[in-house]
Amino acid sequence: MIQRVDRKPCPEADWAIRLLRNLLTLLLIPAFLVLYTGCASTRGASDMEVSLADLRFSESTIMETTLDLMVRIENASPEPLRVTGSVHRLYVNGTYLGRAMSGEETEVPRFS
Repeated sequence: MIQRVDRKPCPEADWAIRLLRNLLTLLLIPAFLVLYTGCASTRGASDMEVSLADLRFSESTIMETTLDLMVRIENASPEPLRVTGSVHRLYVNGTYLGRAMSGEETEVPRFS
């Protein structure tokens, strides 16, 4: 005949198990996030180059001058580059002249 022995849980063991479980959770979540985001690489800034192709004055008032800018985007990446809008800061000889914004969506072909 087998006798069953009821053991009372040890509070110190429960505390240690809970601490170990919490520490493991706290270590695994950041490790998972680092590994997950490490796999999603972003395109480096060296893959793309933006240069000023044309600059024309279109309108001038006492308070502001409007310019039409044409920029050239070169994509050295093996994948096409999708541009969904842009903001450009214009410097001439190191002097900040202003900024230009565009909401135009375009795709720059690869190696162009």
